[in-house]
Amino acid sequence: MLSSLLSARLACGQIEEDIRAKKIRSASVKKNFRNLSESEWADIAHVCSSLKPARTTTKVLQGQQLPVGDFYGAWLECKLKTKAEANDLATGLVEAMDRREEKLLSTPAFAAALFLDPRYKVLLTPSMEQNAVKHLQALWLRLNPTGREDGPGEAEKDEKETDDSVEQFMRGGKKAQGSEPAARALLFSASVGTP
Repeated sequence: MLSSLLSARLACGQIEEDIRAKKIRSASVKKNFRNLSESEWADIAHVCSSLKPARTTTKVLQGQQLPVGDFYGAWLECKLKTKAEANDLATGLVEAMDRREEKLLSTPAFAAALFLDPRYKVLLTPSMEQNAVKHLQALWLRLNPTGREDGPGEAEKDEKETDDSVEQFMRGGKKAQGSEPAARALLFSASVGTP
């Protein structure tokens, strides 16, 4: 809304000039119209520029489902761009983001997700890394109550027959139709999108 008002600045100035020049005869416009001062326009511009990174990031986050690493990357970019604005509102926003980031990073699941993402693993402290590893180990134990090395249900999956020729080819099975070079050509053409 403020950005819309900011884009109407020239029109507001023109209305003010027209009222002074008595080109506008409407009594209600003359009575109720007040143009903003230069300092008020400057304040609106600062608010808009301070909130622009958050607005852009919100659109990115709403547009798709993101893995935690991509979310964190968007968060960091927003924080850095907001910090670059260097005004009181931007400083307050960055301080609030820092407090929230601290809470996010103290969450074991969030830290574990960043631990698994090589782009952001370097940002974790040693204690955060330890908590992430503990969380991942506990998660593995919950998912794998039998303690088998190959994971839950893997042995059963291997024993089942499958009619998927690509899967058989990838596993090195003999059910893949056609010769091996033909299967490779098929996989290559599928990956590059050619017939």
